[in-house]
Amino acid sequence: AGGGDLSVPAPIVAVTDTGIQYDHPDLVTQMWENPGEIAGNDIDDDGNGYVDDVHGYDFYNDDGDPYDDNGHGTHCAGTIGAAGNNSIGVVGVAPRVRLMALKTMSSDGAGFVSDSLLALNYALSFDVGVSSNSYGGSGLSASREALRLALESPAGAGHLFVASAGNAGSNNDETPEYPCSHASANIICVASTNASDLLSSFSNFGELTVDLGAPGSMIYSTGLGDSYEYRSGTSMGTPHVAGAAVLLKALYPNMTSTELKEALLESGTRLEALSGMVASGRRLDVLSAVTYASRFTFVRIVNEESFTLEDGESYELHLEVGSRLLAEGAYAAAVQIDDGLLRIPVTLNVSGIPMLNGSFPSAVSLSAAVGNTSQRTFVIGNTGTGVMVVDASVSPGGVISASTEIEIAAGEEKEIQVTCAPDSWGTQTAVVRFTLNTPENSVYDVEVTCTGQLEASLVASPASVHVDSFVGDDAVLTTVIFNHTGPTTSYRATIDDGSGRRLQASGPAVTRHVFERGSDGGPGRARRVQVNEKGSKRQSRILIRWSRSAGTEVQLQQLQSLQGVTQSIRLEYCDIDVLDVYPSDLQAALEALQSDPLVEAAELDAEVSIGEAPNDPGLGNLWGMQIIGAFEAWVAGGGDSSVPAPIVAVTDTGIQYDHPDLVTQMWENPGEIAGNDIDDDGNGYVDDVHGYDFYNDDGDPYDDNGHGTHCAGTIGAAGNNSIGVVGVAPRVRLMALKTMSSDGAGFVSDSLLALNYALSFDVGVSSNSYGGSGLSASREALRLALESPAGAGHLFVASAGNAGS
Repeated sequence: AGGGDLSVPAPIVAVTDTGIQYDHPDLVTQMWENPGEIAGNDIDDDGNGYVDDVHGYDFYNDDGDPYDDNGHGTHCAGTIGAAGNNSIGVVGVAPRVRLMALKTMSSDGAGFVSDSLLALNYALSFDVGVSSNSYGGSGLSASREALRLALESPAGAGHLFVASAGNAGSNNDETPEYPCSHASANIICVASTNASDLLSSFSNFGELTVDLGAPGSMIYSTGLGDSYEYRSGTSMGTPHVAGAAVLLKALYPNMTSTELKEALLESGTRLEALSGMVASGRRLDVLSAVTYASRFTFVRIVNEESFTLEDGESYELHLEVGSRLLAEGAYAAAVQIDDGLLRIPVTLNVSGIPMLNGSFPSAVSLSAAVGNTSQRTFVIGNTGTGVMVVDASVSPGGVISASTEIEIAAGEEKEIQVTCAPDSWGTQTAVVRFTLNTPENSVYDVEVTCTGQLEASLVASPASVHVDSFVGDDAVLTTVIFNHTGPTTSYRATIDDGSGRRLQASGPAVTRHVFERGSDGGPGRARRVQVNEKGSKRQSRILIRWSRSAGTEVQLQQLQSLQGVTQSIRLEYCDIDVLDVYPSDLQAALEALQSDPLVEAAELDAEVSIGEAPNDPGLGNLWGMQIIGAFEAWVAGGGDSSVPAPIVAVTDTGIQYDHPDLVTQMWENPGEIAGNDIDDDGNGYVDDVHGYDFYNDDGDPYDDNGHGTHCAGTIGAAGNNSIGVVGVAPRVRLMALKTMSSDGAGFVSDSLLALNYALSFDVGVSSNSYGGSGLSASREALRLALESPAGAGHLFVASAGNAGS
């Protein structure tokens, strides 16, 4: 956001601690130097009462060399202001800083309040605005009270004193820790948080007396002997906050101590873990603090502040008003001459600019049975900086209606519903006009078609079937006649045996139709592919769900009329169609399908990637198996060994099915013969012995990344075989469904094909360690597939993602 005015010296921060190793490679360029002192001459050159105080002073030993002999102060100094962009070590919160070393503690980390007072007085004598104070003690003595009085003195009141809350894991509201617990307006008391944004286990807390959380667990920073080390404590959280305060001072030198405190506390990130534990309920957020602080300095004097005038003379004081960091709102300040002799108010009004995220379609088709309704939801996002006002009007009105005016705050989104409520059979059309207060493209017209349909009715004769049979009798053939009235509707018969499974006669998992282009390059005729004949190489894909009123012939006719559709893959179990389309025709085909009343949903395919965390040391050794109680679960029961082991579909980068710990665990397709290049079981896939490779469209789902093999091992690596590891469920059959490439990327359409394949074998559970942000209907299609009759009985286990969000 900015590094401050480089024409003025970097701000000074006083590090009141065990000293600083001021010749550390990452600190040597960051050290404050006393401009009035000459090093090593044993003379108090500047007359401040301290000899050779070049980088600060050692108050514990009363000499001019505040060199660290413990490491604590050096670690804190690195967190505040270690040099950046120097190709070594670490970088501090505020790399543009000058570090003043004030040693008040011995090599064992102990000291006296009196030395802390001397150090504070020294810092104030150089007009230092911020100090880092990672020390404290319980109980109130007069010496600690003296520190509070010093901070409330005229000079001390302008100084921000950042202090640590303590490491006893106790409540400072009940057992105060000083100086942190002093109720002074210019003290910030800091608790420690960990990498999971939780309060560190050792950290003191206090809803009334502790102000803010900051990272303090396992903090990496500068150490003694040019080293770097991890340390934990509220002592480590304190320099994060002190560094943030100095960063604000670099940007806005005129900020007061109370303004600094307000900016740091009010801009922090709210955490549920800190609610009731610290007064603000927040964790330090430096970027937000920079933005928040801009409100205190929206007006600046840019020429000489001091001037002398004789009778009749005038002086032009130049003001800079505003900042690119200011949020929407009204701001007020004043130019003051000689503490109130003359006061000139300055006000600023900043208006936000709303911005539409995305666009509206040109046309929408809705349909519903007469007397019922259907809706289309428009999700409208505001990515701008001001409030967006959206008004929806319908012309002509009648069976089509829309939500009225809504307001959307910056960074938020809301929904507007367009409703189709047909009162008769047939189609009616209206235009819904969306009017926005955005600076450009503020009016969007959407043509909405509302089609009224008659209710479909289906009657079975007989209404139930009952058969009496004796042991050894052959099966009896019986017939059920279905009588249909109403619009053309597609039905599918399945068997429900009460188990929640969908049973049907064997048949292809997918049905493919290749569309041959006409001689003019336009649409041609459809040709059904009986076996696993591949269409043209995938260019782009659209995922669609047909309405129940669209029969197969009607569907094919609709697709034949579309330019650029090369293949349709019907997922029989997911009730989804995957269309391969030439890229140049993709958008036109999508819009045509979205406006087709026979299409319930049509969206573009989307890319997904594997959900893998960083490969850091120490994540193994099967600690997860112990903590979830897998071993105890095996003892409790291993299932009925007289029936085949259950199948789990591993939808991933494939599985190395010849791995020694997996080879006995692999599922084998009972209807397929390996390597004969024939679709033996007629399911639409050739040589799918252990599963299928949907990414490359072949029968070999061998892993070329490792992610899927790793997941497969966690699920079901063999047990009691004297090698490697054991899975959570060692009695299992692993179905390998490869949907991603060697670099861990894939498409939702292939995930749908894999799900459909698994459902065709009545697989009850799948492992899906992949994902992507944002909701497109290709991901919506996956939801629809899981809510289909076959999908509803399947447990789909998915990863949450690794963005920490």
